[in-house]
Formats: sequence, structure tokens, C-alpha cells
Amino acid sequence: MDPLDHNKIYVGGIPTLYVSNDKGNNWVAKGTPAGSGTITDFAIAPSNTDIIYAIKYDAISLSVNGGTSFTDITGTLPIGLASLSSVVVSATDPDRVWVSFSGYANGEKVYKTTNGGTTWSNVSTALPNVPINTLVYVNGGMDDAVYAGGTLVFSIKTILI
Repeated sequence: MDPLDHNKIYVGGIPTLYVSNDKGNNWVAKGTPAGSGTITDFAIAPSNTDIIYAIKYDAISLSVNGGTSFTDITGTLPIGLASLSSVVVSATDPDRVWVSFSGYANGEKVYKTTNGGTTWSNVSTALPNVPINTLVYVNGGMDDAVYAGGTLVFSIKTILI
């Protein structure tokens, strides 16, 4: 669902992003993000809903026009080691984004950008060597904080500043 408009919903799970402005009664195809296969996750920036990040298992893309078109921002992310699994964006800064990897490459679990994907930093310190399948951004926190969840039954709060 769009963070600001409860009538506007999106759907991934297919190669192209779709949007409905009327609670799902009518759908419009938007852009197709880079990468192979289907959109596995996407995040809409709450502070600017024209900015959308979408991942497929081997690429992350950025749209600055509400999903009409996407630019590949994968850059130096280690997509050859594991599949991208989740993406979250800061509630206050649309350039601050985290992505996770679902694989067993030790120390290659979560990456962060502070410049909209121009560069990426590994912030996997202290995470166990299990696939990280989901990220959740903590709204209303004093600092940008992200929860990371993996294949084992565990929940760890990692402040990825």
C-alpha cells in the first residue's frame, strides 16, 4: 500500500510493477526493474512516494517517477554470492536504503546506501551466518534502526546507522 494514499496499492511477484489507484479495481502496468525473474520485494519511500526501490533476486532498481521507469543501482553488491531478499527505506530520507541477502556467504548479509544506491556499504557485523530473508525498518526511532530476520528462529535488533 502507498504510505500516503490508502486507495493506492502496488503488486510485485511478476517482472513488472503494477499499481492501482482505486483499491485494486483497476490495474496499470508501470516499469520493469532490472534483473532476472520476478519482483521479490519493493519499498516505497514514505517521505517521497515517487521513489520506489524494487529487487529481483539478482538486481536492485530505483524509480524516481513513481515506478514509471527504473534504473539499475546494483553496483558493487555481491549478487554472485546470494540472492537479494528484502529492501527497506528510511522513513525520513529516501536515499537511505538497506538490502538483505538470502545465502550462506559469511559476512555478506545486509548492505546499506546513504546516497540512493550510488555506493553500498556492508553492515553485516555481528549477524550470524544464516540467510537473512527479511528486513523491517523501525518507524519513529531516534536513529535509523532495522530488524533483520533469518531462516533460524531468531530476531535481532541491529542498529544499522
